[in-house]
Amino acid sequence: MDKFSLFIKNLKDKLFGRKREQEEKPRPSHHVYKESAPKSVKPIQPVSPESVPKTIRPIQSVSEEPTLKYEEPVQPVSKDIVTKSEKPTRTAVKPRDPYFVQIGFDFGTSFSKCICRDLMTNRAWVYLSPSSGGEELPFLIPSVVLLRDGMLNHLASCRAQYPSGGLYHVKNALVKLATEQWHDPVLAPYRHAAGQLGADALSHVVENCAVYFLAGTIGTVRKHVRNSLPDFGKHSDDYMAINLAVPVADAERPDVNELFRRLLCEAWILSDALVDYPPIHLNLLGSLRRSYQKKIDQSVEDACFIYPEVSANVQGFVRSRVSSPGMYLFSDTGGG
Repeated sequence: MDKFSLFIKNLKDKLFGRKREQEEKPRPSHHVYKESAPKSVKPIQPVSPESVPKTIRPIQSVSEEPTLKYEEPVQPVSKDIVTKSEKPTRTAVKPRDPYFVQIGFDFGTSFSKCICRDLMTNRAWVYLSPSSGGEELPFLIPSVVLLRDGMLNHLASCRAQYPSGGLYHVKNALVKLATEQWHDPVLAPYRHAAGQLGADALSHVVENCAVYFLAGTIGTVRKHVRNSLPDFGKHSDDYMAINLAVPVADAERPDVNELFRRLLCEAWILSDALVDYPPIHLNLLGSLRRSYQKKIDQSVEDACFIYPEVSANVQGFVRSRVSSPGMYLFSDTGGG
């Protein structure tokens, strides 16, 4: 056998002989392992929530899934970077100028009129009576008082100038009362209302009617001013006064002037009580006047002025924007 053939034989014996030995080698039998006794284990101690780190939330119940929620720890803020919030700066509001409202009251024989003027701004406006809706001349206020069954009331409509139970020409009646012309025809309806009881009863009726009309009208005008200037009274110096125009022929007579001035002061302090002309008994009004007369002080007298009628007309024309230099004739034709 040559060397090559011997090499091939040895190679086969090595390859196939090792495989045969692995197949003929007996397989190991299954070995049963016995579990040894468990070693003693230290029981798990319950964990209190206080011992759990704040960044980990403990499981609250067995129904929850055993997951851990990680919460971002709050980083402490340095006190150096904390600044106080500054309040926004507010622009100081300049307080308004006080109102000075002058009421110009033209006490007419048949109708009266009223103009309001703010002297601080020189703004004027005509007062329109709330009861004059639909009237052709809504600025006219009937100078008529109704006396029925002892109850005083005001005639609101301008359509009826001489109604039944009406006491009209109140201004002229005051002049006749001041000059003691007791039997003048102007006083006839008042004398009838007084029951022919003499001069004192006649004076009582005439003065009560005049105060009722003036106080009711002035109270309604003052209410109108407060509604037109909603913030009126919020300034401590807000002020309101009245000029009452009286007949020129009698304005310089002390007895007439004093009667108009006294009744105007009474009407001024009673204006809030008699606003909108509430019906009131004639005798009750007399009692009310006596109780309010004690409230007439210097401040009330300073707010009430008596002014000649034509002088008011001239002043109004001179201050008008349409006036111009020249010679003019003024005439006041009234119901008297």
